Amino acid sequence: MKNVDISRDSFDALQGFSRLVWQQGRPQLDADLNEQSSILLQTLRTMMTDLVGRFGGPVGLCGFRIVLTAADLDEEFTQADRKALQSELDGLAAGDLILSKGRYYVDGLLCDNPGPLCYSQQAPHAHRNGGIHEAGSYLVYLDVWEHEVTALDTAAIREVALGGVDTAARMRVAWQVRAMALQTKAASFASLNPKWDALTASWSRERRGTLRARARPADDGQGDGNGDGRGPRTYRGPENQLYRVEIHRGGKAGDRPAPSFKFSRDNGVVAFAVASLADDGLSVTLANWARDDTMSLATGQFVELVHDERTPREHAPPLARVLTVDPVTRTVTVDTALTQHIPQRDAVLVLRRWDQRAGDPQKGGLQLAENAAAIVEQQWLALEDGIEIMFDQADDHEYRSGDYWLIPARVATGDVLWPQRDDEPAALPPHGIDHHYAPLAIVESDGEKLSLVVPLTRRFGARTLESFADDMFVYKGQV
Repeated sequence: MKNVDISRDSFDALQGFSRLVWQQGRPQLDADLNEQSSILLQTLRTMMTDLVGRFGGPVGLCGFRIVLTAADLDEEFTQADRKALQSELDGLAAGDLILSKGRYYVDGLLCDNPGPLCYSQQAPHAHRNGGIHEAGSYLVYLDVWEHEVTALDTAAIREVALGGVDTAARMRVAWQVRAMALQTKAASFASLNPKWDALTASWSRERRGTLRARARPADDGQGDGNGDGRGPRTYRGPENQLYRVEIHRGGKAGDRPAPSFKFSRDNGVVAFAVASLADDGLSVTLANWARDDTMSLATGQFVELVHDERTPREHAPPLARVLTVDPVTRTVTVDTALTQHIPQRDAVLVLRRWDQRAGDPQKGGLQLAENAAAIVEQQWLALEDGIEIMFDQADDHEYRSGDYWLIPARVATGDVLWPQRDDEPAALPPHGIDHHYAPLAIVESDGEKLSLVVPLTRRFGARTLESFADDMFVYKGQV
């Protein structure tokens, strides 16, 4: 949850908690309230998965069905839906496909497609405004995740009666239909090669890198972050913080360019709505200014321009160094153009600050490349104020842009809140972003048009009113 001002995320499914119980005379924390909603949400989604399966849509309202020809418009579609789909078919471009209106559940997450939608309208950058043009077989699947929504993204969240203050943030389920080329033709779900379970396992967060976090042990006389880890901790920050370590450039260790990360000591909450952006991308005018110096911008800091958190990042946006700041005009100039990844000029733009700084690599300091910190595995890397992290080494780890870890640092203990294994910081997969997947269809392209090989959507049905009436009749007869 980036750009959400929380103290920490205390929800842990392995604890098995069923609810929180409020006690009189105790303080109420944001973490407790958020944990309660997470417990209930996990229960509901688990129940839905148990009843429906990993994925499925309701009969008559099943969304994300693949439509390529009029023959795909079976009797399950309503007359209105048939008319809307036929209209889309009449203008369907070569290599494109249509996703039907309706609902679909993926690992209990509800995905709602409000109307017929062409694949090319929502596809990743490689297929945007175009379809699948290369000849071959493709697996079409649904990628589902959650993202946070704040008042910077949606002004309606603010309460005007309170002067437009920022209150609670929201989470929204986002989805995107994707297509991947198959190495061999497949005529059924069972004949997929590789198998679906193997594919999703290769995309799982356990394969996307693991991280350890600690406050530097005080018994490390060299100050290089390589102590035995068993002495008292030395977090030296002036206040409690929630550090966010986020993958900037994805890839595997050893790739060129190398994978990198960035960090924020405030979970990325130092962010500003953009009023205007210069044509060259080197100057930004902010819609508002910070409430104090801590939440402000200063020369030498790093910023990025974010345009849409609903879209998973195929490529990391550029990080720019702040050159000048004018609080009066709210103008910020940077050394790197921020327009490289903005798809349209009318997009909602947010300028976010990151806090990494270059240091001495011999003492665990960060090595910056394109203003992001290089990922160095099996070595403690110093962030600031005694906070250190280590990326574990594994041949199958592939870092993904946008994945993150949250590290609560506490003044009272001089340490971080991080799980321990055998008195050592545990190696944890990313705390997010959690992606969920569902197969939709296997299609084939001859280089010009697509044909539907086999649909893979699953449908579950509710009992009809007639069946309930039959049950009532039997019940009354027994009475």
